Amino acid sequence: MALDNRPGATTEGVSPERARVRRVGRFLRLSPLDRLALLRAGVLVISVRAALSIVPFRHVLRAADRFASRLAARRGGPEERERMLRAVETAGRHLLPAGPCLSQAIVSDVLLRRRGWPSQLYIGVARGPDGSLRAHAWVESDGEVVVGGTESPRDFVPLPDPRRAP
Repeated sequence: MALDNRPGATTEGVSPERARVRRVGRFLRLSPLDRLALLRAGVLVISVRAALSIVPFRHVLRAADRFASRLAARRGGPEERERMLRAVETAGRHLLPAGPCLSQAIVSDVLLRRRGWPSQLYIGVARGPDGSLRAHAWVESDGEVVVGGTESPRDFVPLPDPRRAP
């Protein structure tokens, strides 16, 4: 799935209408499996973002846990895992350009667990250069950061697991 990672795929200096046409063209050139993964990820990322804006965080996590455990599908291969994670990252970047990390992390965590892969959602905080408090979310699976940037555990102090809080 190479929506933005291919040479010449930039939309800088292009009208918004032309940029949309290019994105649609790239989407249509994806394989059917990549299109399905991207559509599924897009629906979930938007749903999680909407839920986070109207219900308490703990309720969103509870619903995500129920969704992850319900009808757990067979475990796919590494290519399926990578396709799914790329789709979530791409959907978040295009549909939620301002701060997609929490929605992407929740969706990735759910989809990984639903497919039987180990997954741990982290939310961390750090002080910015100006002293402000910054927050970030990431997901680790099999001992590696798979969503949110490999530098996240180094740059942010993880908060206690919100699922285990009283």
